[in-house]
Amino acid sequence: MRRPFDDQLARRAYLKDVMDGAPEHRMVFGLTLDFLGYIVPRYNFQLDPDAPYFAEAPGNHYEETNSIGPRADPEIVGTPRRLIQAR
Repeated sequence: MRRPFDDQLARRAYLKDVMDGAPEHRMVFGLTLDFLGYIVPRYNFQLDPDAPYFAEAPGNHYEETNSIGPRADPEIVGTPRRLIQAR
C-alpha cells in the first residue's frame, strides 16, 4: 500500500546521502539526546485538531506528539544540508 507522501520520500535525500566518502563513515552528531524529540518532515507533519501534541492524529503520527514542531526539519536538518551542498 502506497502512502500519499511516498513520492516525496523518493525525491528527498537524507543528509547521509549527500555527503562524500564511504557510506559507513558518514555521520551526523547532535547534542540533543531526546530534548528535541522526533524530526518529522513538514509534508508529513500532522497534529490532532482537538488535542495537538497530546493526542495522535489519525493514521501513523505518533512522532508528532514528541516533536518540537513542523519547522524542525528545515531548521535543524536544512542547515547542514545546505552546508554540505554548498561546497
